[in-house]
Amino acid sequence: MSVKFVIDDKILSFKEFILSESIVPKQTKFGTNYPYFDNNEIYSFKGINSTWCVIDKSLYWIWIDNTNEVSFMKCKTPVLDNTDFILKQIYKIPTEYFMGTAEASYNAMNLFGNIFFVILQLADILQINSISFKGFSNNLDKFYSILVQNKLFASKVKEYNWQYSGIEDEKYIFIKIK
Repeated sequence: MSVKFVIDDKILSFKEFILSESIVPKQTKFGTNYPYFDNNEIYSFKGINSTWCVIDKSLYWIWIDNTNEVSFMKCKTPVLDNTDFILKQIYKIPTEYFMGTAEASYNAMNLFGNIFFVILQLADILQINSISFKGFSNNLDKFYSILVQNKLFASKVKEYNWQYSGIEDEKYIFIKIK
């Protein structure tokens, strides 16, 4: 026997329900103004457009590169000099600013909803019509493959005029809809 949930007249499996409850784009403040990161601005340098947000007292750097690929990472400490911060990432210079591991948990899934909101806002500000991302590990890639098929996640993303388009070169593609 399997457990089913009914939400907004839709029948959901337990897995769909859990994903839908924890992973939806969630309004999140972002920006470039230290230490608040709430001015909705982006910083552009050498084809990388980025911003920062604070979630649960942790700082995250979110960026879209010149191929419209999206990435994000947790920072150990706030960064005062954006230029130095971005240069260290572009040239892969080891730095004390970054966390090196990903943690799988409810908080990680919840965090993705906040991050995805900021990603969609960045893409809209930059007037980008498609974005892509990929998992940096097999577990994260498996998580993304389930997430993009989730009906409630898809409906919430559509509320922001975006939709999942498919996989290309191992990247998950989202496109802007009118």
